[in-house]
Amino acid sequence: MESRKSESHQETGLEAGKAAGPVVAHEQLTPEQEEQARFWLEKIREGQLVEKSLEPAEKEKIASEIEVFFETWLVPEKLGPLLALETQAEALASPLRAEAKEDLAGILRRIILLGKLKEFMENYMTLSKAVGIINGGVVDHVR
Repeated sequence: MESRKSESHQETGLEAGKAAGPVVAHEQLTPEQEEQARFWLEKIREGQLVEKSLEPAEKEKIASEIEVFFETWLVPEKLGPLLALETQAEALASPLRAEAKEDLAGILRRIILLGKLKEFMENYMTLSKAVGIINGGVVDHVR
């Protein structure tokens, strides 16, 4: 079983020092992050994230939608309540957090489709950290 686990980590690049992009030590990833990484790597392998050629007008429309998305979410009225969530119970009971978490997945797909990951990463990470990750019954807003 251990060799299968090692093969799996090598295939996904999650083993410390084996990542294709920036090196992220395996120990720094939560189980939720590992699961997300495996999910997206599988999508890439299946060709589901292959960039398609976009018309300039379509690129402009998507970029505008992304900007409006962040203008809507990155305001104190939304970030404050998200950052105030401390416990798993509070987080799971928050309709604002549920909406933000769902919207983040959709906006990430658009950012990837547009090929503007670096341009929008700071805003994406700000909102992602506000949503937080539930870890050990508390909401972690740092990762």
